[in-house]
Amino acid sequence: MPGYLFAIDRDLHPASFEHVKALCEGLVAKGFPCVMLVFNREGKKESLREEEQNGVLICDASKSRLGKTYSFRFFYGFVRRFRPFCFIANFEISYPLIALAWILRIPCRVIWERGLSTFSDWGYASVSRRKRKTALFRKLIFRMATQVLAISQAVRDDLRQVYRVPANKMRLFHNLTKDPLAEPGVLRVDQPHARRIICPGRIWAMKGQDVLIKAIALLKPDYPDLTVQFAGGGGMRPYCKEMAGKLGLAKNCYFSGNIDHAEMFREMARAWVAVVPSRSEGFSRVVIESMAVGTPVIASCVGGIPELLTDGREGFLVPPENPEALAEKIALLLSGRDLRKKMSAQARTTFLERFDLARHLPSQVEALLRFTSFQIS
Repeated sequence: MPGYLFAIDRDLHPASFEHVKALCEGLVAKGFPCVMLVFNREGKKESLREEEQNGVLICDASKSRLGKTYSFRFFYGFVRRFRPFCFIANFEISYPLIALAWILRIPCRVIWERGLSTFSDWGYASVSRRKRKTALFRKLIFRMATQVLAISQAVRDDLRQVYRVPANKMRLFHNLTKDPLAEPGVLRVDQPHARRIICPGRIWAMKGQDVLIKAIALLKPDYPDLTVQFAGGGGMRPYCKEMAGKLGLAKNCYFSGNIDHAEMFREMARAWVAVVPSRSEGFSRVVIESMAVGTPVIASCVGGIPELLTDGREGFLVPPENPEALAEKIALLLSGRDLRKKMSAQARTTFLERFDLARHLPSQVEALLRFTSFQIS
């Protein structure tokens, strides 16, 4: 029986690992062997830890295995050992590995694409040169792939327009997340604080935390006790912290750093509203996770975010790079308890209807089998 080999980056969102693992378990239940090759920042080059969970073989490897010629020798041995008919890789590690899968003649080669081409515009000094080289390389890699999964319609459109990926080669494949409220007692939801905002996610230019800090400065005269938790690490954390201090917001802005996934859900549940002021976003897991605990979301109307929530229903959509519009919508929710209650209920409903892992996993497993089955025959 042919099998599936998934390669993922452990440093991505914890829910990404859970999602892939659940897909593997679903495929195993259908009689297809599955192996997960998980790359970590930590660990020695020579180490390869293997563990079987619910019929899925999980192999932890160091990211150093992706380097130069050693990666080919390692991957060649891995493929020869498991002989998968289908290889699926996500995010940046997919690009070198898909090329290796093409060389090794794995019949079905799938890229699970999560980012937009504008992703590379943020955080680099020489954007245009880097972007040109990256685009050329990715165009070649997408030609080597037999199928491409796009996590949002925005990503799918971007792949079509920027990298010329044929429409019949792509499939829409949303991120899913476990329901944090599914098991009573696992997540205790406190009464949300009426003057508390959370901004979850890595702190760097693309995520737009500086825009939120400017919006808080506009709100402070009317809401002096307003607090914002920036939950995440990242290279722009010192810059944002310094900006908050210069604007007199040192007591209003709290930078908690990286926190445990379960703790993140608790912090989201305690907040009156979650703010996602991104400049570019392929999907945004933190939007659906905030909705999962019933916290309304105010987010930039960019990339795949408008596909996740409807303006005025689960929260608000605002133009990117616009602290005035962001401050206006935050004030509207802070002053409207009934509005917040209504949006909270709708956010929770939308999550269950569209992004709950338990509810939608079977259809994703079937879809995965359907668009890779032509290779089996």
